[in-house]
Amino acid sequence: MANGHRFAPGTLGAEVLAALRSTVSTLKVLTAAQSSLENRLRELLRTKLEARLALREDVELLYHTAHAVAADRPGFDDKFQMSLGGDPKLLNAARSAIQDAAPTAETFVQHAMPPDFLDALSGKVQNLERAREDYANGKTACSAGQKALEESLRKALAAASGFDAIMRNTFRDDPITLEAWKTACRVPRTPRKKKEDPPGTGQPQAQPQGQPQPQPA
Repeated sequence: MANGHRFAPGTLGAEVLAALRSTVSTLKVLTAAQSSLENRLRELLRTKLEARLALREDVELLYHTAHAVAADRPGFDDKFQMSLGGDPKLLNAARSAIQDAAPTAETFVQHAMPPDFLDALSGKVQNLERAREDYANGKTACSAGQKALEESLRKALAAASGFDAIMRNTFRDDPITLEAWKTACRVPRTPRKKKEDPPGTGQPQAQPQGQPQPQPA
């Protein structure tokens, strides 16, 4: 800050300025870290969705084959009719299918399923289980990061509010510096798309101006 020298060491102004600089610096670090966590979470979600789709396709193909066999061997598909809705049910159905198909694996192979279809299915079960665990851990990390970011923002806003009062009092007889400070405190807001007013309503009310925002020193 250009006028930081105006606050003598040991004064409240110097202490609050130091706190403001520190919180802004921390806020920058946490913002970057949170962005990285959110990007990672999106990657983990994509991996989980891909693992889910791959497993579901294999289970559905096994079920379809069992239904085809049942045309000549009634009851063959009785154990292959479980619900696949949701990951827990899908995983349960896949594990059951592995156990139930093992004694008759040769029948499935005769209907052109790969000889290692049970091993492949087991691998895809493990892939989805791992992807779900990784995504859950990613969500936990992202949530913790968001809380830390919000707490840092709260501290930054508190420091900015306190320093704003000190600045306005210190430079009340220096309109140029005071106006420069006020300008620095104004953070442009991204305009929001207006919603259409219901018939018969008046003009939207003006939004109140926000509190001074922290600025890097």
